[in-house]
Amino acid sequence: MEGYSYVDIYATKGIEYLLVLALLAAFILFWKFLNVPRLRTAAGFSAAKQPVSAEKLAFDDTVLYTPGHSWAAIGEHGIVSVGLNNFLTSMLGPINKVELPRKGEQVKRGMPLLTIHKGKRRITLPSPFSGIVEASNTKFIENTEWPGATPDSWLVRLKPEKLGNEMSGMRIGARAREWLAGEFNRLRDFFSEHSQQQTGKLGLTLLDGGFPIEGALEYLDDRALSRFAHTFLHPGFPNESDCPACLVVRKN
Repeated sequence: MEGYSYVDIYATKGIEYLLVLALLAAFILFWKFLNVPRLRTAAGFSAAKQPVSAEKLAFDDTVLYTPGHSWAAIGEHGIVSVGLNNFLTSMLGPINKVELPRKGEQVKRGMPLLTIHKGKRRITLPSPFSGIVEASNTKFIENTEWPGATPDSWLVRLKPEKLGNEMSGMRIGARAREWLAGEFNRLRDFFSEHSQQQTGKLGLTLLDGGFPIEGALEYLDDRALSRFAHTFLHPGFPNESDCPACLVVRKN
């Protein structure tokens, strides 16, 4: 009829449904964007670094995990192989070299066993046992990437003097997994505290939700790194002032 126009009601409803679906899809994408953990960004920081947690690290049920974040494997004739666990290597990231003891050198439990060189700074790792150095794995001296916590990645082999008396604090299997998860909780608290005290890049070491990133120790100043060494690597010293090995040595 003249003067009238017809509208296809089904076509109109179809367009409305498409608009609703498009809005719903856009809302879902926006919600996912808001809830994906993101790095706190700042100038000079690479967003490629990944968060680290106990669940994401490779774990070996066959080795002992020591309080100073090394691992120990007891082999034939009581010889102990020592390496670094993945908690520490993930926080260190790439290094320059490892300074290892010489064969025949006497070491004491809790005293420095090896020195890690990272940039212009050096930190030490304590020996889990007292004894004599049987061998050092020289192929890792100049290696800048960690091989992981496996029996093949040992750094030093010791002939212990008091193996039975120095097993306290060692953990294996499920107890080691539980302890390592607790250490990550302590690490998260450690970085949260120091991110408030230290300005600059340290705020980048935590993801939203509090997970530290790979190589997070790089962003600690010398004082905070010394405190990390005392808290996590040299727990046998009640006071940081009593732990000369905890001091971070800076090369000129």
